[in-house]
Amino acid sequence: MVERSYSSSTRFRMPLVRRRPLWIAGLWIMAAVTASAQTADKRLADEAATAAATTGRSPASTANQESESQRQARIASLIEQLGDNNYHRRSDAKWELERFGLAAFEQLRQAAEEHANAHVARAARYLIESQNVVWWLETDSLEVRELLKSYNESTTEDRDTVLLQLSERSSPDALLALCRLARFESHELRSKSAALYLMQAISKQLKLLAPSSRAQQSSQLVGSIALTLGDSRRVAAQWLQAFTDDLQNSSELLTGPVADSHLARWREIVAREQELATTQPQAASQRSGRSFEHMRTRAVTLRLYRWLGSWITEHYGREPALALVRSSLELVGNEPQALLTAAAWAIEAELPELVPELAAKYADQFKDEPQLGYYLAESYLQLGDESSAQAAAVAASEAIVKQVEQLKALTNLNLEEIRANRHYQHARLLAQRGLFPWAEQEYLRALALESRVQAGIRADLAQFYWFGGENAKAAETLRPLAEEAQQHGEPSLPMQADVYNNPAAALANFHFYSGLAAFDENKKPLASEHLRKALEVAGVSPNPDVVIALQQLGSDEPFHSYFQMAFDEMSGVFRIRVLEAEEQLSKSADRMSRAMSGPRLAEECNQLAWLLSKCEISTSEALSLSLRSLELMPDEPVYLDTLARCYFADGQLEDAVRTQKKAIRLAPHERQMLKQLQEFEAALAAESASAVP
Repeated sequence: MVERSYSSSTRFRMPLVRRRPLWIAGLWIMAAVTASAQTADKRLADEAATAAATTGRSPASTANQESESQRQARIASLIEQLGDNNYHRRSDAKWELERFGLAAFEQLRQAAEEHANAHVARAARYLIESQNVVWWLETDSLEVRELLKSYNESTTEDRDTVLLQLSERSSPDALLALCRLARFESHELRSKSAALYLMQAISKQLKLLAPSSRAQQSSQLVGSIALTLGDSRRVAAQWLQAFTDDLQNSSELLTGPVADSHLARWREIVAREQELATTQPQAASQRSGRSFEHMRTRAVTLRLYRWLGSWITEHYGREPALALVRSSLELVGNEPQALLTAAAWAIEAELPELVPELAAKYADQFKDEPQLGYYLAESYLQLGDESSAQAAAVAASEAIVKQVEQLKALTNLNLEEIRANRHYQHARLLAQRGLFPWAEQEYLRALALESRVQAGIRADLAQFYWFGGENAKAAETLRPLAEEAQQHGEPSLPMQADVYNNPAAALANFHFYSGLAAFDENKKPLASEHLRKALEVAGVSPNPDVVIALQQLGSDEPFHSYFQMAFDEMSGVFRIRVLEAEEQLSKSADRMSRAMSGPRLAEECNQLAWLLSKCEISTSEALSLSLRSLELMPDEPVYLDTLARCYFADGQLEDAVRTQKKAIRLAPHERQMLKQLQEFEAALAAESASAVP
């Protein structure tokens, strides 16, 4: 008789893929997903066959030679045997089920949730939770392996972090790992979270693609996800199956019976999750033991609603999305931070109707919290109600004053300082959201108050004006700082870590903005003088936009000579920096050093690429540098903006427009990016018109 061990230390390795990955039009989901799923049942059956050989069973009866129905029947029989009165028969069943490994997962999961025999359900649950799965494949990248290799030993928080990191990475192997976790993670809530991260990552990637590429990749994904899920009927699999049904029709807005059927399925899904999220534990002992789990359930349910709101809007329209996600408002609660998150999401999802509904339900919070007031104002703008939007914005700004006045009892506080900081904070938030008139209003209110951050406010406001093309306003905003810096004398100007408190940077930018303002008025000699002074300020990082502005003065002398000298010097500095950064990255031996040196190299490549492409000098080199920066920092909007300029300078107008649109999708309120897109589209239209016979 073969001696057996009943320990739960068996490690079940995920099926190894040994095929070459298939890439279609830059497909970012590897065909490894498909290959993995196709070989999964055979690989897992082989584990059972090995176990059978260990017990002396004949090869003809081993699991890998049984039909699927025979294998499922055998597993079902073993699960029933877990409730046998005989200890040895229960132990035999447990041991055999352990040897089946993940092939028994789905039936064990169902038994753990639904079996009428409590002993069987408990034993099935134990077997699922004790499976020691090897989550990574040998074909996975080093980064994904490092994330997954200690997954089983990680805490709940660490496992959640791994899911987030895999989603953010969004590489083919990372997404494949999320698919495996959605299917086989023993914890139901974490399985749901893995599925949700996978859907979020895929939908985010698809949004960045052209419609033709999106349809092609969606078609490939449908089969890949379905094969990876196999016969799983758990909740996360149901989400992903509904998702793949939508992917099959992702190229157009769904209507008619097909849309009704798909929407009915999503309604069933969210209704079930809503019930779980709103059902409170009854007994005190349950409340104390499960309150944290219940909070996590609500959080995952809200994430599902919010992803689904955007997804349904894109595929079925706004009205079905509103009807589907409106019930999520019940889960938000009255905490300001939760309300802020909900309001911001509703606006980003283009469902602004939800914000006034939230405000009606939580009137005090929206009245007292300025940012909530501004979200309400923004929602009214989206709804076309400008008078209500302006009234809400005025109330939000006054709420800042009222908040600070409530601190009067604490006499040791500098209330003017606090108020200036609050106005400044909201100005920056409003600018990031593209609400520029209200942002300017908050900047000016902050600037009117005495505070230690006034230099930072001025520097930020000046840049705000420059982004909007208001160069004269930008220069005047910085004038007090420039005059103060000049009084100290340039040799003693300090180079501080905070650029907003750096007198040298303030002086250089003052001359830069002044030069642009003079050029706007066609005062070229004055513009040249200011721009050259900007380059002469010591203690600041080189600014390629100053050299670019010098070139715009024209080819007349002495302007061209000034430009050529400045260009040669700055391009030489940047080339040295690029080489140094490349060398530093090549010597980086660990993840931490790579994480520091990679972004630095990307920044240096981007700066040089921007200088070369804007000046239309060495455009091929500029394109290579820009692509290198995005290789290190994919989907960085500023770097995509530079790449678009490189394509434009190289005469690739269609690529320039496509890349610029991608940058704007990631940073929709960057005014200079929007202006550059208009330039590229006009050039492309002119080229197309000239090509017509």
